[in-house]
Amino acid sequence: MDARARKYLAEQMEKHFFGGGADQVSGYVPPAQ
Repeated sequence: MDARARKYLAEQMEKHFFGGGADQVSGYVPPAQ
């Protein structure tokens, strides 16, 4: 994995777990429950 991708994923993980929310994936539809 290249350094930019690793940095982006680390930032998104931090946002997800510690507030702020991660970027939304365009076109993602959660599975029906």
